[in-house]
Amino acid sequence: MIENETREARTEAVRALEAEFGELISRMRRVLADNAQRVSPGMLPGAYKVFTTIVRRESVTLSALADSLMADKGQISRTVRELEELGLITRTPDPADGRSSLLSPHPKGWNVSPPRGRRRRACCSTHSKSGRSMRSAT
Repeated sequence: MIENETREARTEAVRALEAEFGELISRMRRVLADNAQRVSPGMLPGAYKVFTTIVRRESVTLSALADSLMADKGQISRTVRELEELGLITRTPDPADGRSSLLSPHPKGWNVSPPRGRRRRACCSTHSKSGRSMRSAT
């Protein structure tokens, strides 16, 4: 009897945690989409993620960027080209490998990138529909 109650309580706790993670993921998607629109109207959230990764890394090769994002190099290459056309990033020859380029934020890119600390705090301090802090769910 006690074993059944324990199993049921554990199952209910896992379901509640799954719901909280689902809510967190939905909020993160909205934050990414909103931030992408602030950077450039029409920018897709995936392009924003590529852009912010370049800003965070400060200088990165296309291959390292694709590996970091676990994405197809062709797709990342097309996205990088779009970011270049928007004037958000620049390519410079990689001194360590002449066949490769380093991707870096353009000064315009630094100006439109939100401060990391404030963005992270705003996301993590939100509350779930149940009113509990996301931090208390862990």
